[in-house]
Amino acid sequence: MSLARARARKLKKQASAGDKRARREVVRAEQNISLSYAKRYRIEQAYRKEVINNLWLIYRYTMHIKYGFGKDRLNRLRDKTWNEFEAIMSGYVSVAEINNYLKKDIDFDCGLCTKDPKADRTKQIEDKAIRDLSAAFMMALLDEFNYKGKKLKKICQYAFDINDKIMNGELRYSDIRAKLAKVMERGKRHD
Repeated sequence: MSLARARARKLKKQASAGDKRARREVVRAEQNISLSYAKRYRIEQAYRKEVINNLWLIYRYTMHIKYGFGKDRLNRLRDKTWNEFEAIMSGYVSVAEINNYLKKDIDFDCGLCTKDPKADRTKQIEDKAIRDLSAAFMMALLDEFNYKGKKLKKICQYAFDINDKIMNGELRYSDIRAKLAKVMERGKRHD
């Protein structure tokens, strides 16, 4: 990206000196830079969405396997989690505030505010998505199901274990998706 900016600066100098060809090139260079930022933004948002969807899948699977959540409780969890998530995204509450609340009031430190300053852009996007959804998930469990310290720790540990199984190839997202789809199909009428 910096090479494109350097080229654009050079062309701007030439264009300011009266070079007509350089003026056209400046316009093209600025358009290319603008398009590359827009493309990068779309790619980053798609990656963020993928991370959130995969993590949400792990959380729902955890609650189904570990605590026997069926269709109704999974739907309640979904509704509450997304309400909390929207509150975080809208700026009504911050992840730091949720982390402090969990730490002080129920003595649960889940490390939501841990950041790696040396992480690359992709890792920063992934970490932020994980922090945001995890905070919403923890608050949903606390508010809707009254799960506190020890239970939340167990849930987090089990979710980490599932993630490790996925990373090791012992489990696939498609398998989890299929199992949860069967759970969500239960109770539906087939007319």
